[in-house]
Amino acid sequence: MEFLKRLYDAELAQLQTHTSDTSVILSKDNNRDLDLDSIIVEVRAHYEEIALKSKGEAEALHQTKVSTAAAGCRGDNLKHTRNEMLELNRLIQRVRCDIANVKKQDARAKLNELEGALHQAKEELARMMRDMKLALDMEIATYRKLLEGEECSSMLSDSGTGNAAGSPNSPRNSQTKTRGARAGDLRDSQDKSAVGTLAKKTT
Repeated sequence: MEFLKRLYDAELAQLQTHTSDTSVILSKDNNRDLDLDSIIVEVRAHYEEIALKSKGEAEALHQTKVSTAAAGCRGDNLKHTRNEMLELNRLIQRVRCDIANVKKQDARAKLNELEGALHQAKEELARMMRDMKLALDMEIATYRKLLEGEECSSMLSDSGTGNAAGSPNSPRNSQTKTRGARAGDLRDSQDKSAVGTLAKKTT
């Protein structure tokens, strides 16, 4: 802008110099029969036209430079905006990856927690089955001792009776055998039931 102003001032000074020179020449030739006033007006109009044309060209050049600078500024702003958009897109992708990784970590943690709870439940169930089997074994042993005691008492009472009472077909012997058979069946049934239940629950 300062350069254009200096250029315009220089051209205007040059035009003024030419106008003054022309006035001097015309004043020297004033003794001739010439229409000096019309010539001066014509010359002045010509140089004013040149000055206006130069001013218009200078203004057009200035406007072109301003437009170019504005376009460059807009281009820079557009480039800066594009860079910001690219950076935001990269940030969005990074955040999405972080979210996916967190979800995977949470899923793994939950899976490990569930597996641990399942393992603990299996161990607790196995312990309960062992305790139950131990209780059943103790109960069966108690019944067995009671039955063996009854059998011993029956045998001792039968040894003091006659041959009829001690015969294999006597009612007491039959009752004792029947009771022993029932006890054996009860023990077998309880053992099979306990083992079957333990096998089902542990699997």
